[in-house]
Amino acid sequence: TMAESYAARPGLVASGGVKPPLTPLQSECASLLRARQYRSAEIVALFELSSQEARRSRRGARTGDAAGAAASALEAATTLEILGDCAHHTNQHRRAVSFYRRAAARRHVASSSSSSTLGIDVNNPSASSVRSAAEASLLLKISRSLSSLGNIVEASAVLESVRPSSPYRTAAISMTLGGLFAASGRTAEAREAYLDALRRNPYAMEAVEMLAALGGSASMPGAAQGQRGGSRGGTEAEDVCRAAEEGMRARRRAVSEEGMGEGKEVSKEEEEEALLPVRELVSAHFLAHKNQSSSALAQFRRLDREYPDNVFLLLKIATLQLDALDVAGAESTFTRIRRIDEHSADGMDRYGQLLQQRDALPELGRLAADLLDLDDKRPEAWSCLALYHMAREDNDKAIAFVEKAISLDQRHAFAHRLRGQILLAEHRPEHAVVSFFRANEISRDVASYEGLVESYLACDKYKEAICTAKEALMSAPRDPRAITLVGLALSHGPEGRERAKKALRKALTVDPAALRPLLALTDIYASEAEFDACLDLLNGAIEAGGATSASSVACGPGGGHPRKDLLYTKSRRPGAAAAVPSVRPRCRLRRRRRSRRAPPPGSPPSRRPHPSPRRLRPARYPGARTPKPPRRRPRPRPRRLMRLRPDIASVRASP
Repeated sequence: TMAESYAARPGLVASGGVKPPLTPLQSECASLLRARQYRSAEIVALFELSSQEARRSRRGARTGDAAGAAASALEAATTLEILGDCAHHTNQHRRAVSFYRRAAARRHVASSSSSSTLGIDVNNPSASSVRSAAEASLLLKISRSLSSLGNIVEASAVLESVRPSSPYRTAAISMTLGGLFAASGRTAEAREAYLDALRRNPYAMEAVEMLAALGGSASMPGAAQGQRGGSRGGTEAEDVCRAAEEGMRARRRAVSEEGMGEGKEVSKEEEEEALLPVRELVSAHFLAHKNQSSSALAQFRRLDREYPDNVFLLLKIATLQLDALDVAGAESTFTRIRRIDEHSADGMDRYGQLLQQRDALPELGRLAADLLDLDDKRPEAWSCLALYHMAREDNDKAIAFVEKAISLDQRHAFAHRLRGQILLAEHRPEHAVVSFFRANEISRDVASYEGLVESYLACDKYKEAICTAKEALMSAPRDPRAITLVGLALSHGPEGRERAKKALRKALTVDPAALRPLLALTDIYASEAEFDACLDLLNGAIEAGGATSASSVACGPGGGHPRKDLLYTKSRRPGAAAAVPSVRPRCRLRRRRRSRRAPPPGSPPSRRPHPSPRRLRPARYPGARTPKPPRRRPRPRPRRLMRLRPDIASVRASP
């Protein structure tokens, strides 16, 4: 709470140059707020507000007593702010907004009445509408309460009155404004707000994460505009580093003025000295969000060697290992994170997805239970529950739990992506497109692009799939998954087969152990009856030491290779039966039908012979009854009545 700073806040100066202190009841309210006794603090503050109104009515309006009116307004504003804090912490946000607005109005009136004492030029149109730090703090509280109510646009409009040039603009105001702008889709304003927060506090690491996630070039004074394509991401990182360095210099000068006195000069080395490697962190974040996974992973590992057992760095490393398809390394890193801090919920839904892919349902269930016990207001716990029920093929419960996760955090990209996967499994690609598109808006990663392309292909929207795949390739030019998406999208068009082959070969060149482009290229060759090329691809992937995933998929449970068997059969290579003993002959029944003579003309068509009980599916559990074959429907008997006794037939047919 802000109760500790009620008495120490720089307010207005009353007559005689003495700042009005807190009343005894206001001091008791502040101590109750520090003890988190919100109901008691509210009751005491209501008594204080009533006594202040009674004193004001007894005193009446005195002409010429501006200082007394200002002090009375300040006392009432402090009490109203305490009441607003009590309402905010008990989730009564509409009531909190009402109290905060009344307090801000009282402080604004008090500052207007004593503007000559403070040296504020009220008639100057360029002056800020906010006239004190306390009023700016009240506007921040109003904005946070409105944001809790879901009024994002109104909350951002309240804070926009505190201009960046105002002396009362703080890093907290800039960070809150950046989050509101990002939630409402105003990306350029969000970048400017986060850069302003870094200039005011260079250790605002959340601003660095959001700037890297938002991407795009921020309009900064002095930024180079004519640089070519490859250095664009470096320019963005340099802009963020420059803003952080400005904040470091300003903070170092402020600390030196407070500690060493204004007369002593500060050296340049002391000004630019950083307590953390901010430049390295900025570079690693931008590399990760530019889908340069190998470079970002190397950067974070260097930081991990310098700062070992750091949960924040380990979580970034695990996420990058997942993007690089290093499943075993990512799982070991997540296990290490759980061992260091078992009460951390950040990124645990990605860990749950690893457990689901490994079919470790007991571990996934325990993880979901632990996250729910930890905090049921976080989306990670409900996402893990959705993954658990999705693994058990209960998609109705899975979709309900993932929608619960989205309702808790609208900007949780993993929950939107998981919802799209469930809808795609339910054969609802039109609805899945919406979820993947929302996930891609929040975080432009290759996984969201993969879901979008698959959904478009399932909807038979090939043009949109090709455009989305090309956009993914622009965001991650060296990622084999993005190159594979282009090949998959092109392969569904009759004129794009050659381009699809070229893209899939390029993906295999970048990552020879990639399974998806290998199987996609095999399917294209098989559809064109180029079975020799299919076999060469599969043999090369299986014989290579790194393509373990390809060999595990291609191999059957008995050690054979079903895909290779089929291709050997179709290609009719000499010695195929000796090379692959698992190839099965054709069905005997079909051979008999082909060798049987054609029936004479005019003969009735023969019925299909009914299968014998031996060919039926056996029982699934011991002691179960073997199902009997369905009874053959008897042929209808000819009606001989009309042919033998026409007189009787005519009598029966008459009415």
